[in-house]
Amino acid sequence: MTTTSKARRARRRKAQATTTTAAPSQGRTRPDPKLISWQEYWADFNNRLSIHNYEIDEVMSDLRSCVAFTAETYKEYKQKFDNLHIGEE
Repeated sequence: MTTTSKARRARRRKAQATTTTAAPSQGRTRPDPKLISWQEYWADFNNRLSIHNYEIDEVMSDLRSCVAFTAETYKEYKQKFDNLHIGEE
């Protein structure tokens, strides 16, 4: 004999009561940012661009030396491997 049971309802936690306090509106003032002139902005941009270009040049130099080292090492080990006679008598 088969019986069909009713689906159980999921238990839900009771929501905890929270107290909220309003943030005090006293003491809030509008910030007064120091704006820079167009010439200062342009000089800053050029300075940052020159720093960026210097860093890119250094990375390229490092990559060139890495590629040169890898190519040299590859040639050395390829020559050693080609001179091995594995399985030959």
